[in-house]
Parts: sequence; C-alpha cells; structure tokens
Amino acid sequence: MLTKNEERATTEVSGVKKVADLSESEKKGKDFEDYIVKSFKKNKHFTLEQWQGDKGVDGIYPESNRHPDLKFRFDLHDQQDFFSVECKWRARPLNGKLQWSEKYQLLQYQKYSKDKNVPVFIVIGVGGTPGDPKHLYVIPLGDIKSHILNDGDIKKYLKTDDRGFYWNVEDKTLS
Repeated sequence: MLTKNEERATTEVSGVKKVADLSESEKKGKDFEDYIVKSFKKNKHFTLEQWQGDKGVDGIYPESNRHPDLKFRFDLHDQQDFFSVECKWRARPLNGKLQWSEKYQLLQYQKYSKDKNVPVFIVIGVGGTPGDPKHLYVIPLGDIKSHILNDGDIKKYLKTDDRGFYWNVEDKTLS
C-alpha cells in the first residue's frame, strides 16, 4: 500500500492528477472550466474540440500548456468556425481591479491567437462559486490590453442571461 506522498509522486510522474490531489486553486479552476463546458452544451452547434490539461513533471511542460483552456468548433449549415476560450474565476475584484492572469499569460494567448489565426475569448467568472459564478464576462482577447482589468471597463462584457453561449457568424463574436 502506498503512502499519500508516494501516491502523489506516482500520480505526478504519470502526468495525471487525481481530483483529490489538486490544490485548492487548481480545483477552483477545474470547477469553473466544468461550468463553462456545460454552458456550451446548451447549444447543439458547439463541439468541444480540445480541452487543455495542465500536465508536466519536474518542470517539464508541453507547449500546449500555453494555449487557452478550450477550443470549440461551431457548425451551422455550411458555416464552420473555430475559437478558443480561456477560463478564469475570481472571488472578487480588489480595489476595483481584477487580475485575470499573469502578464506572460496574456502574451502567450495573444501569440496563440496570431499563430493559429483563431479568435480567443477570455471568460471570467466573478463572485459566487466557480461552479456557479455570480457574474460572467465574455471578453474578446483583442479588446484586452493588460493582465489587470478595471472593474468598470469589463461591465460591457457582462453576460446577462444563462441560456448558454451564442456565436455570431457575421462578426465572429461570442456572447
């Protein structure tokens, strides 16, 4: 029988973490990603193409860890579009500011969007719980200039309904 430390080491070497071994922050992130994925299932035109897993061992990580969390395909008649979503949940803004990422992450997402020619949207949950956020914001990456957002600047991106997500085929926007 393995001790808890031996079990954790074995799990980390295999590159797969059990939910019980996730840190509190990782668990919140996973819960919020689960919430977002379920929200997309309300619209039959979305297909989850890829779901990034933050895997690594001894400081060795795949390049794909730098990509947004989710990649979707939208199909409607003869129209097919691809886009990616980075999921972030925060308990609350601090002094009217919301640090949604580290600076290097913003640069990574911008590079990914440019290199892959895929629009990226930052979906931020604020308040409530990761599995049921009080507020949800859907922000096009191109509209973000900093890894820290002013609370007032993101108000126009507030998702005001809970009917799932909508893809606008004309202007390639997510709401």
